[in-house]
Amino acid sequence: MINNLIEKDTPVILVVDDEKSLRVLLRHAMEKQGYQVIEARDGKECLEECSRRLPDIILLDAIMPVMDGFTCCSELQKIFGEAEEKPPNSYLFPLTTKVYKMPPILMITGLDDPESVDRAFAAGATDYVTKPIHWAVLRQRVRRILENGQLIKELQQQNEQERLMARMLERIRYSLNLDVILNTTVHEVRQFLQTDRVLIYRFDTDDKGVMAVESVASPWESVLGKTIYDPCFSEEYTNFYKQGHIQVIEDIYTANISECHKSFLAQFQVRAHMIVPIVIKEQGSRENLGPEMQQDGVDLPVVSPSSQLWGLLIAHHCSQPRRWQPAAIRFVERLATQGSIAIVQSQLYQRLEAANAQLYRLASLDGLTGLANRRQFDEYLNSEWQQSLWDGAPISLILCDVDFFKLYNDTYGHQAGDECLKKVALAIDRSRQQPGDFAARYGGEEFAVILPRTDSQRVLEVAEAIRFRITEMQIPHASSQVSQFVSVSLGVATFVAQESTRVSPVSLETLVKKADQALYRAKQEGRDRVVLQIC
Repeated sequence: MINNLIEKDTPVILVVDDEKSLRVLLRHAMEKQGYQVIEARDGKECLEECSRRLPDIILLDAIMPVMDGFTCCSELQKIFGEAEEKPPNSYLFPLTTKVYKMPPILMITGLDDPESVDRAFAAGATDYVTKPIHWAVLRQRVRRILENGQLIKELQQQNEQERLMARMLERIRYSLNLDVILNTTVHEVRQFLQTDRVLIYRFDTDDKGVMAVESVASPWESVLGKTIYDPCFSEEYTNFYKQGHIQVIEDIYTANISECHKSFLAQFQVRAHMIVPIVIKEQGSRENLGPEMQQDGVDLPVVSPSSQLWGLLIAHHCSQPRRWQPAAIRFVERLATQGSIAIVQSQLYQRLEAANAQLYRLASLDGLTGLANRRQFDEYLNSEWQQSLWDGAPISLILCDVDFFKLYNDTYGHQAGDECLKKVALAIDRSRQQPGDFAARYGGEEFAVILPRTDSQRVLEVAEAIRFRITEMQIPHASSQVSQFVSVSLGVATFVAQESTRVSPVSLETLVKKADQALYRAKQEGRDRVVLQIC
């Protein structure tokens, strides 16, 4: 067996013949056409060679010792003829792709009878030529078979690209989480390109930015989270990307770039790279796509005046120089475009969430204190009351009133009064002890606290804690008739269900009424105190 060094991207032909002289002639004829040639002396050696690396085409003699061409062809068909199903790698696009690995076989035979021809095709041969060889015919058939094989590879690659693109589109549709979308993008691109590192660089201000997400293979260094600021990068290249250009470098040491840029890339172990801008297009912007391929860059003007450069989708090849295929470049550009759509969708969703949160605050929270408003109080109290009846668990309510608050406003002014209410609300909110405890502004200078699953003993502890906190703040109140500082009176009511039932002789209104009566008693008995009533 003769081993040969195979150059990348050059078609490889495996010549299988037991006659050395014919192998020499075939090698000479094929190498003259620019092909790489490896040799085997019989069918067995052919199988061994194919187990190491599949050639692009096999020139196979029919009659040989050890294992003839027909048997070898059948064995190759058994081993490599079945389609390999590639898994979808995503639950969002559950389809498999069939990839055929069987190399085409051109049978060379001195047998031209119909039976031998039928036998060759039945064994899996793609075509055949007869001996003595007509060299022009052989060259043309090899060329045609290789062209067809290349076309099949391109179709399979295109199919894989479409599968990946479909997965990304599904991710965008199913997820509005920007981190998920961006991490999926870098992972899928690195797997598709079979490269060492893919990352997304996000600009912030003054042409600075950060490596936001990354997919990196071992043993290459991670650059995730690193903030990048380099005067060379900023001055020479940022505007280039803002104009929508794609940069493709096959080898940083032979590319027409500055030494500053080479040093910048070398610190990240980069030997070859592809950089595609991620452009956020506002409504009404237009694209002007016109690819103009160059050795060290691909010119695609895609940025309109209403577009914003959000970041860069970057592929690094660290191990060696790399020739980036135009189809791969266009595909990554498409992914960057889909990524920009995802970013816009995510930003719109975040704005919507913020708007909804603001609406919720306006509808549910008191604008001054930030506590729940009366509407939320009523809804929560009704819900917890029903749950208390169902569970047979106690429920307690505290009503709290700032003592002599009208006099406070008259003395210090309404602005100071508002600040006082904010501090009181904060003290009440911080006195909550369990997750279900619920504080609200009940109206004016009055506050309320709902305490589900809370008996009379614990509600008294919470009420006293509120009173103590407010007293401890020592908010001056010169007009108070009970203290030199702001104080509060608290009325407490507790309802204890006798058994689990949805019907109770005591109504929700009774609980509120009892708490209000307890508050009234606290004021009547001298204020700055807690009074409890049991329903």
